[in-house]
Amino acid sequence: THLLHFLLIQYHPSHHLIKGASCGVMAPSYVLAIDQGTTSSRALLFNKEGVPVGKEQLEIKQYYPRPGWVEHDPKEILDTVVKCCRNAMLRGRASAADIAAVGITNQRETLVAWSRSTGEPYCKAIVWLDVRTSETISILEKGPGGKDRFRAKTGLPLSTYFSALKMKWLIDNEPQVQKGAASGDCMFGTIESWLIFNLTGGKNGGLHMTDLSNASRYMLLDLKKGTWDPEICNELGIALECLPVIKSNAEVYGKVKGFGALDGIAISGALGDQHAALLGQGCLEVGSSKNTYGTGCFMLLNTGNKAVPSKSGLLTTVGFKLGADAKTQYALEGSVACAGRTVQWLRDNMGLIDSAPEIEKFASSVADTGGVTLVPAFSGLFAPYWREDARAIAVGMSLYTNKAHLCRAALEAVAFSTVDVMEAMKKDVGHELGSMHVDGGMTANNFLMKLQADLLGVEVLRARMPEATVLGAAFAAGLAVNFYQKVEEVKEMLVHAGGWESFPNQMSMTVRDREYARWRDAVTRAMDLQKFDSMEKKKKRAAGAHRYILSIDQGTTSSRALLFDSEGGAVAKEQMELKQHYPHPGWAEHDPKEILDCVVKCCQSVMKQAGAQPGEVAAIGITNQRETTVAWDRVTGEPYHKAIVWLDTRTSETVQQLTKAGGKDRFRKSTGLPVSTYFSAVKMKWLIDNVPEVKKGVAEKRCMFGTIESWLIYNLTGGKEGGIHMTDISNASRYMLMDIKSGKWDQGICKELGIDVACLPTIKSNSEVYGTVKGFGSLDGIPIAGALGDQHAA
Repeated sequence: THLLHFLLIQYHPSHHLIKGASCGVMAPSYVLAIDQGTTSSRALLFNKEGVPVGKEQLEIKQYYPRPGWVEHDPKEILDTVVKCCRNAMLRGRASAADIAAVGITNQRETLVAWSRSTGEPYCKAIVWLDVRTSETISILEKGPGGKDRFRAKTGLPLSTYFSALKMKWLIDNEPQVQKGAASGDCMFGTIESWLIFNLTGGKNGGLHMTDLSNASRYMLLDLKKGTWDPEICNELGIALECLPVIKSNAEVYGKVKGFGALDGIAISGALGDQHAALLGQGCLEVGSSKNTYGTGCFMLLNTGNKAVPSKSGLLTTVGFKLGADAKTQYALEGSVACAGRTVQWLRDNMGLIDSAPEIEKFASSVADTGGVTLVPAFSGLFAPYWREDARAIAVGMSLYTNKAHLCRAALEAVAFSTVDVMEAMKKDVGHELGSMHVDGGMTANNFLMKLQADLLGVEVLRARMPEATVLGAAFAAGLAVNFYQKVEEVKEMLVHAGGWESFPNQMSMTVRDREYARWRDAVTRAMDLQKFDSMEKKKKRAAGAHRYILSIDQGTTSSRALLFDSEGGAVAKEQMELKQHYPHPGWAEHDPKEILDCVVKCCQSVMKQAGAQPGEVAAIGITNQRETTVAWDRVTGEPYHKAIVWLDTRTSETVQQLTKAGGKDRFRKSTGLPVSTYFSAVKMKWLIDNVPEVKKGVAEKRCMFGTIESWLIYNLTGGKEGGIHMTDISNASRYMLMDIKSGKWDQGICKELGIDVACLPTIKSNSEVYGTVKGFGSLDGIPIAGALGDQHAA
């Protein structure tokens, strides 16, 4: 019936006429809003008064491929959004001509990576509460600033929560993404970017953009400038050309193209879900706040045109910017990972309830939790703690405990988490916050709302308009096309919908303080439990704190990498051939940069094959073709010349000259070696004598000499940015420069051959920690702790 009515409206000859009017053009009557959330996609059709007249909702599948990992299918998200839009239009009996604009609100931080040329996603989307980037955070925290190394610019601490670390993980662990990022074909974006790209044409000219509110959650945005920060992008290895263009929250971005009944509708509004709720709740004044209870729980406080730095574990973020030339409104935010997700866990994982609303019945059937406190740190703890190492716990259970107690404890956990955020907010702003506006699916639970007011000690105001988040998206889109005239109209809509329902505080301060102390005690018990995760236990069994050793074998014809377990079994391996260069008879050369590239690719490949994280690899060991000599610039990190391979004989004349002056064994007493084209020292002398850049580099002490392990270790530990210039004693013994007894460079031989000791690497043992990998993604942070020439390794 709806479809028939839609077709009649769409194709009736009077469809585009205003009834009784002579102008011949029908003014749009609606704004369409898309709400793409963590568990479902929705679309609502709003009229001029902000009343929803048509809506549709479809659940999306959740993927949990490993503990702590959460993924969505980007194509399923697009498909459900389009279906919801079409059905909402049918239910509202509206055509594209009836709709002034489309606004989008979305789950934030969830990241999609797709191909610019094909429009296809490279892999599934990494959802905001996924914790696979924990190892990356551990590495970054060791640098300057620790947890807050990017906070001054972005307003955000290091956390698995934000999009930038998801991008870095994909670049480091997904070869297709790595290749796409290197070639410029990769596009990164959060959900609104993925939707807008596809809705405006996809690979055929689709827009690659994000809005300012979603951009503020990447951990790449300079909050004050409203632009991507090139330094942070560079530090994380994220190319700017892979990032979307940043737009305001209310302007015409483009029009829908290629989706039939939706075609031609302007897309003119986009906000992250919590920013949309801030607008939809009418929190327009400085100091006004809202709390949204959905999959997670998110409290935002409007701080006006000032970005307020938090000293209490909150996030400084964008509120909204309603127009390209409008001023940016900022906010303080407290994010809680698990609210509705905890209820889902009770229903789907534990089977304690049959439906989400049923929790209220059980929770209200008991006077208290019977001493049980639940801390739902399923994805660690977000604000104000930011502890990825926390895990969910229930404490205080006894044989008296039943499912009603657990249900009540779950709702208490949501309320207590909000108290944590409000207490932090009060510290940052220096005063009490007053009543709290609330919205979201969980606010239908009257028991939770009463409990929340009691534990906060303030009045809780629930809007009778239940769709504040979607209304915010619709309102922003409508403002951009003058469907709505002024921002204050959103408050009129809320009043028109019935205003707010009040839940007063009825708990004494003494009881409230006692209950909050119980919660804080339980929270401390939840911390640092990651070490007992099942995956961590496997690591302990395998090799103490680690599971693998990574071995590099850089030979004359190929580069190889093997991943060994604690029993010495090779669990993954990769090999790549090297190009051989023969520019003159008797000459043999390798390209040092190709060697490095092959070695890194082989290492990353075996890590990928085994599904290994950097923290699971105890160390890297290197073995290499000996005597092959590289000369490179200390300042630029670039090689002066191709590497001279051990079997190259270009130094024959040099050997003859040295032999005439002191015989074949002139250096044997000190080095154990005869004079031969085989050894590195005569290759260095040839380079000094025949390559002007090398000669100049030696004179200026810019030149670095080394055999292959030296070249690799220098680059893997930072290159020109502090890379370590060293060799191991086995490789050093093949230079024809080392005193075999003292294990040091022989100053006399070096001087005789014209080789400055300052250009030579420091000599280390074959088994000690030399440094850690830096700047190579999935290898970063792994110690390099072993090096031997190939025959010594054998």
